[in-house]
Amino acid sequence: REIGRNFVGVREAALDTLRKQLTTIEKNILNKLPILLKPDNVPLEPEVSLANLPPDDSWAIVFDHINDIIANNAVPVSAIRIDTDTDLLHKLRHGLKSGNAVRFSGPLPQTANVVDLDRSSIMYVRTDSVDTFSLHATASEAASNLSPVDFNGTPLIRTGLNEQKKIPFVTMVNIPYRESAMGVALVNLARKRQEGSDYSQAQQYLAEYRERYLESPLLPEVLLRQAHLFRLMGQPQMAIEKFYETMNGASRARTENLIKFRRIILMAQVRIADTYFANLSNYPEAIKLYRQLLKDPDEELVVENTRFKLIHVMMRHCFNLADDAADNAKLRENPSLPRERDAALRELVFETTRFLVEHPRSDYLAQIRYLRAMAHEQLGDRRSADKDFYTLIETPTKEGEHNKWSFWKAKAGLDLANRLFDEGDHLVAAGLYQALLSQNRTLDTQIKIHQQIALCHGALKNPAEEFRAWQRINELWGYQRGRVKDMEDGLAILEKEAESLPKEEKHDHEVRIRKLKEKLEISHATLTPEIQLIVHMADSRSRIIKFREQINPKPAAADAMAKAK
Repeated sequence: REIGRNFVGVREAALDTLRKQLTTIEKNILNKLPILLKPDNVPLEPEVSLANLPPDDSWAIVFDHINDIIANNAVPVSAIRIDTDTDLLHKLRHGLKSGNAVRFSGPLPQTANVVDLDRSSIMYVRTDSVDTFSLHATASEAASNLSPVDFNGTPLIRTGLNEQKKIPFVTMVNIPYRESAMGVALVNLARKRQEGSDYSQAQQYLAEYRERYLESPLLPEVLLRQAHLFRLMGQPQMAIEKFYETMNGASRARTENLIKFRRIILMAQVRIADTYFANLSNYPEAIKLYRQLLKDPDEELVVENTRFKLIHVMMRHCFNLADDAADNAKLRENPSLPRERDAALRELVFETTRFLVEHPRSDYLAQIRYLRAMAHEQLGDRRSADKDFYTLIETPTKEGEHNKWSFWKAKAGLDLANRLFDEGDHLVAAGLYQALLSQNRTLDTQIKIHQQIALCHGALKNPAEEFRAWQRINELWGYQRGRVKDMEDGLAILEKEAESLPKEEKHDHEVRIRKLKEKLEISHATLTPEIQLIVHMADSRSRIIKFREQINPKPAAADAMAKAK
């Protein structure tokens, strides 16, 4: 009986405890009932989670698509854009698809390279589970010490019958860089200063940009502009150093935009070669750099232009070697100079021939053929040189190509005619000079060619043709002097009229005066001292020929005078 009484007591105590627990649960349910019975259009209080924590700072970002990858075995895209302004909590936490952009606020993972992360616009996410992840600035860093690494985001691999193993994976996320107003202002100010030829002030603005925005993805372009400014300022060595710095800066930012990286690297490489060629006249170094560019050309490299520049720098190098070989002092120091010159000329012939074969429709064909003819002539191969010269002269000019071909046709014909003149073949030279008159109508060229024609006929003892050529020089000079005098008179009349015009009508008159002054300046520039000297020579030679005719009359005229007597 005692035992039974004790049992009943225990049972009643247990029941009492149970009643109290049920009462507590009931109270809790009653307290939450109004919330549960809220209509659907009234949103529930947000669940306290990582997604709803207020942002601590601008870098409080985690990537919730990781949860979707692990939970649903989704495959992420290679680059996931996170827009930190517009995509804040606009997506459902568990309804994400691979590659969806979403921002979540939370504490930044305390990794060793958090400073590097803060300066980087490309992030790599390394994760083992939903709750374990880290951010990395490079893929190699994110994948270090991981074996295997799944870059496709599949979290499970089969290790045996009914056995699977989770493996880490790495994916990439891009946080777009936004240029600050100050950065835009500094670049624009530098551009304006450059347009105004204030290169020093432009450099200061770009240097300020570099100090403020050391990790900006636009920094390689700023460095490239600085290097260009150094070239304009006449500091080629500083420009080359800045070009190399540009390539280093582009290499650090290559993961952000591979195409842009390659383009900047290529531009810097080309500009370095151009600087050695145009600014430093270091032709061997420029030849080496251009050949490196052409050895395995980038798809964005304009091969035709680069090969054209290579040919020009090779030609300059050949001229330098030829000058050195003709200098006895330098020849004594380096007896191999003639061999070096001939070897360089043969390389030039090879490169020009290659250009003509590989670029048959190039705008530079005439110039390249002329340079090859000059190289053949320097090597003593007169036959090959004449072949190129005659090809240039006899090739008909296509429509729209007159300006491209006419200069080099005239230059080739002039060189060939001058060589024939020096060799004493005055008859053929006179014919070539006569044909060249139609190729170039400028006063300087016309007078010089007529001078050569007159000298040829003088050597051929043909005074009538010689006199005609000298007279033509006097006519051309007189015509140009007359044009200049007419423009001077017209300018004086316009300026006199402008003095009496009302203020509102002066503008158009001043425009006419300014244009006429520009034309007058160009016309004055044609009356050079060299041309004046040739004109004086033409006048003197014409007088001498006339005087000789008076002293020594023609045979027909002498016979007529004898019969009359």
